[in-house]
Amino acid sequence: MIVIRRRTIAIFFVSLVLCLMMFLTVNGKIIEVSAPVREIPIYSVENSEGKVSITFDCAWGAQDIPEILRILKEKNVKATFFVVGEWARRNPEETKMIAEQGHELANHSENHFKMSVLSKDKIKKEIMDCSKTIEEISGVKTDLFRAPYGDYNDTVISIARQNGYFTIQWSIETLNIKVKHTQSAQAEIFFINISYKI
Repeated sequence: MIVIRRRTIAIFFVSLVLCLMMFLTVNGKIIEVSAPVREIPIYSVENSEGKVSITFDCAWGAQDIPEILRILKEKNVKATFFVVGEWARRNPEETKMIAEQGHELANHSENHFKMSVLSKDKIKKEIMDCSKTIEEISGVKTDLFRAPYGDYNDTVISIARQNGYFTIQWSIETLNIKVKHTQSAQAEIFFINISYKI
């Protein structure tokens, strides 16, 4: 009967690992093990100034736009409006008003489809067609993209980036809820991307 001690087994495995390392060093090959990196959009950006970012998604109606713009002007606040291309075509005056009042226009796709189920070509077409529509109506080139419904995957973000877009997501979604601002809340918040659906 042969008895193998733990120490013998440990020495054997250490020797085996050392031999493998020497073999790889001699051959100049390095074996890397890694997991795929998941693409994620920008949810927030830290800042030390206590600033927040307010965004609006323009996909359905436009009746609130004049009132929203009036309030933003009254409070001396600038916002980003993620505009669907089809919405911009139906509401060219409101689209121009947003840009003329110094707010940022951004890309929210051409037709408000769920992006993660589309082909690569269709994703690119949705982003680029919206960009073209916004530029034709307002003269503004966009570089921010938000996927409709917040529906994205690695492919959506990668295609947006390849075409010069930063993909932006919200960190607090208010839908149609009014947000009350207080001094204490502003002091505690470094950056929140608030989204309001129109």
